[in-house]
Amino acid sequence: MLTNRLSIAQTTVEQTSKLTTRKLVVEKIDSVVQQGTTTQSPITYFAALYNTMLVEIQAANTTGHFTDSVLIDYIQKNFTAYYLNALTAYQNNDSIPYAWMAALDTNYCKNCGYVQWLALGTNAHINNDLYFILLDYFGKYGVTNHNAKKAQKEFFTISARETDRIVKVFIKTDPKINWLEGVLINTGKNGVKQQMKKYLRITWNNALEAATHPEKLAIITQKQMAFAQKNALQFIKPKFPIKTGFKMMKSLDNLPFATKISMLAPVPKK
Repeated sequence: MLTNRLSIAQTTVEQTSKLTTRKLVVEKIDSVVQQGTTTQSPITYFAALYNTMLVEIQAANTTGHFTDSVLIDYIQKNFTAYYLNALTAYQNNDSIPYAWMAALDTNYCKNCGYVQWLALGTNAHINNDLYFILLDYFGKYGVTNHNAKKAQKEFFTISARETDRIVKVFIKTDPKINWLEGVLINTGKNGVKQQMKKYLRITWNNALEAATHPEKLAIITQKQMAFAQKNALQFIKPKFPIKTGFKMMKSLDNLPFATKISMLAPVPKK
């Protein structure tokens, strides 16, 4: 009985707060970006990118882009919680996963450039946080009616579109990028999108497998965390072809901090 009452109370709170949740999470991330802009910390780059993706995915969900709007609402709400919790834990010197430590601690990558910090944050966001969020979602709602391939495709479409837009802004903003470098960067951009698709596929499928086979939970989770750590390390100490891609974007490091943040800003809605 107590469990039922708690469940009903929780559902009521969720329904009551649903209309304000989207606005509040955007405001929270806005605050992180504003504070980071003041300190000019490189970890602010991913916060700005995350802010844009949050706005775009919420807008897409509102207009019916996603078939499973309940799933997307759940992911977005918890994405923000995971991200803010990681920030708070890091600031309090609490233990956090390696992927997030690499994305938040400048001592892990003292010579990291602009694009590397974006890559490190994205890795922690997808390969760490999304795995646990999906695992929790499947535990609550089940996997029977879940179309993994469709959900991944819909999610990827928004990510790919924003990647295309942001790279166009990069090329337009950086006066040192010539025509040939622009072509090479666009080629590298396609590699980034393929990497994102790979992240989503592996993370999504691992969460599905762990939810379907709870006896394998520990092994699958360990494998997923190793995957996230491996990706963080390859961004900190990149080798070909990732190293070449970072070098092509190196001139962006010379832009003013405010410019690097503004390049990641969402497009104003008409």
